Amino acid sequence: KKLVEENFDVILEDNTRMPLDLVASRIWDTIDASERGGECHLRYYGWLGSLPNIQWVFNVHSNRQMVRTDNDNDDTEIFNFPVPADFDDKVAVEKEGEEESNIISSEDNNNEDAANISSAAHTTPGGSAIWGAYAYWVSKDGYNTLIERLRNDVGAIVWKGKRMRNYLIKPIDKALPRTVAAAFSREHIHLTKNPAFFRAPMLTSKIHSKWDPDF
Repeated sequence: KKLVEENFDVILEDNTRMPLDLVASRIWDTIDASERGGECHLRYYGWLGSLPNIQWVFNVHSNRQMVRTDNDNDDTEIFNFPVPADFDDKVAVEKEGEEESNIISSEDNNNEDAANISSAAHTTPGGSAIWGAYAYWVSKDGYNTLIERLRNDVGAIVWKGKRMRNYLIKPIDKALPRTVAAAFSREHIHLTKNPAFFRAPMLTSKIHSKWDPDF
């Protein structure tokens, strides 16, 4: 709410690192390229994923889904948010469903992030290509759409497996891009090939230290 009302450029979560001599220019270059590429409602300045998925995103998807700007001299490349249907291999596409099944059937997972990361230990790209809403920007329309959905649909914010005793809160990593993509299409979600921020799992989180081992 503060970001959209006071026109900030980025929401930055804890446990992140940045190249101090490059971070400001990378933020502005990403904003400029994104705005030149059309209407954007969710912008990532950094993101995570399994090793096979990160390699696929950089080497394949980012080239296929490159956002064309009106400036051929743009050095900063941005691309559209990846979805399971973007994967070539049908088996890889089906991993999205497998991830959800693994999460639901697991009694030992304490949060969906941990389950997602555990199930992402694969060698073939597939499933949730990226996650990690730790450095991003959302438009006012995108924010209002998310808030409206969460207020009107309790299932959009909580989930419960068949053998789980309690409901758990869905992470923003899942809720935000899915809501924006459903309302505006994934072409309105931009990612940069030159991240300004990086998650630092080797350092202790100041907020969620109990989850550090899972990362």
